[in-house]
Amino acid sequence: MAALENRHTKRFAAASERPRLRTVNFPWGMTVLCLVAAAFFAVSALITANVERGLARGGVETDGVVVRGYTSNKTKYWDVAFTTPDGRRHVASIKSDRWHDEPDGVGSQVRIEYPESDPGGIVEQAGRTTADRAAVPVICSVASLIFLICAYGTRPKRPRASRH
Repeated sequence: MAALENRHTKRFAAASERPRLRTVNFPWGMTVLCLVAAAFFAVSALITANVERGLARGGVETDGVVVRGYTSNKTKYWDVAFTTPDGRRHVASIKSDRWHDEPDGVGSQVRIEYPESDPGGIVEQAGRTTADRAAVPVICSVASLIFLICAYGTRPKRPRASRH
């Protein structure tokens, strides 16, 4: 029995003498990560709200024709061809989930809107409701608030001084 105890003592003593793994002490790490995520979602909300506001105020509505439908990475897209008032022809891709009333297929006539300053850029379905326009900015704003709350909750706290 004494031999077994000696063996255990040597093994546990050797384990305690091993150098400890070094850890990085960065107490603000999670807080900074949450603040960066909150800033990302806040900027995304501002950009999408600005784009939607621009389309709502200064968007040009026109008729277009669906020329192609395709799937990329499990997301369906519709290519819509349209002509601007100055005679330029553009083709734009619109994701399937961005349609209020999805087209029937290739050759369908659709009503679209685009910003007058950039007809080849952002193209959306015309006649979308306010809820459709506000969905993405609201979701991004809520995500930003959630990450701000997480940043507040993960900040390092100072130990309180004892009153005694």
